[in-house]
Amino acid sequence: MGLGCVTLLHISKGNIRPERSTALVARELHRYNIDVAALSETRLHDSGSLTEAAGGYTFYWKGKHSSEKHESGVCFAIKSSIRLSELPVGHSDRIMSLRLLLNKQRSLHLISVYAPTMQHSDIMKDAFYEDLSAIIRTIPAHDKCIVLGDFNARVGNDFHTWPSVLGHHGIGNVNSNGNLLLTMCAENNLTITNSYFQLPNKLKTTWKHARSGHWHQIDYIITKSKDISDFHVTRVMRGADCWTDHRLLISKVCLKISKPAPRKAQKIPKKFCVSKLKSEEVATSLRTCIDEQLQNIAAPEWDSLKTVLLNSAETVLGYQKHSHKDWFDENDVEIAELMKARMNEIGDRLKEIKRTIANRLRVMKDKWWQERAEETQRYADTGNAKELFRSLNVIYGPKKSSVVPLLNSDGTKLLTTSDDIRERWTEHFTQLLSETSIYDEDVINNLPQ
Repeated sequence: MGLGCVTLLHISKGNIRPERSTALVARELHRYNIDVAALSETRLHDSGSLTEAAGGYTFYWKGKHSSEKHESGVCFAIKSSIRLSELPVGHSDRIMSLRLLLNKQRSLHLISVYAPTMQHSDIMKDAFYEDLSAIIRTIPAHDKCIVLGDFNARVGNDFHTWPSVLGHHGIGNVNSNGNLLLTMCAENNLTITNSYFQLPNKLKTTWKHARSGHWHQIDYIITKSKDISDFHVTRVMRGADCWTDHRLLISKVCLKISKPAPRKAQKIPKKFCVSKLKSEEVATSLRTCIDEQLQNIAAPEWDSLKTVLLNSAETVLGYQKHSHKDWFDENDVEIAELMKARMNEIGDRLKEIKRTIANRLRVMKDKWWQERAEETQRYADTGNAKELFRSLNVIYGPKKSSVVPLLNSDGTKLLTTSDDIRERWTEHFTQLLSETSIYDEDVINNLPQ
């Protein structure tokens, strides 16, 4: 199983349509075969989900309320082939958890975090680590737990002081945020996996300081001390480009996720591409094909006639191909070439290529929006409602759905099983419909008849 964590700045810039930064991230995660990734500082409001069908990942996020400032935010990017028994739970705009079944007795608990920076108050930092510790303590002892994300902390390399928390291969010096993280790990029997593998410093550091230009290690993947043997390696992937100032940090973990019983696949009927019949040449070819096949049938009956019509339509018209396209997908080949061109570049040449790619992506998007706007306006002017709504669906992009967990009546426990959810709805409507009606007779009598 591959785990990853990366910090994203402004993954979305609009309320109507998320920018396709998710498509770029999904492309990189797929390239490195990451099963689950924790994303930090997404700056998305409320909670929701977004599926990148072409990239093969689904994004679940939790952020601040829409009335608050764009900051913080955490997210999980989960490979679409992984069947979830329950959805991720957003505890706050800085902590999000996910439970995956390993087998009937054990589960894997993943916690995506974005810790306060050095500029935040001590009260806020203490509250964050208290909330995180409380969540970790609720995890059963026999279950596995992995905490990953941007901790904005430097833990140093003093493994003598923190023998059960740090390995022999830490880097740098510890700071105040690092002391908070180390203390939390020691209290909960956790180990920072980054410090257990002998690698060059360039494969350990994850963030470059804007002013000094020095690289630091502030992103971590943490697990229970007894489970450190599950990890094959924790390292930075320098070639990953997620358009952020943090490098992608990955871990290869030896785990086997249990797969729920597969659902019965529903057959989706195929549709013929009847739009080709607008061409007189295609319509003539279809009639000719039907006539030729009917001549070989002595006494046509319904079954034989049906077979002739289907075979002729399949041969001449073919089937419709359903695919969602937007500015990113329609230029997928060119974008792939642009991304490939920067792989072997370094230094100033790399900066120049990144600027060129950013400008080219902007031109692609502006051209696509211009074409869609003209097309939509043309359909609106001609009164073509069907094509107008189809065009609007293309503009609104990938389906975005809200994720609202159902809690019990006290609001203290998340309901996950179908029986508990059904019982809670029964309780809700019973209470709602059994309320005594209270009204003022004078008001009703004064209503105009």
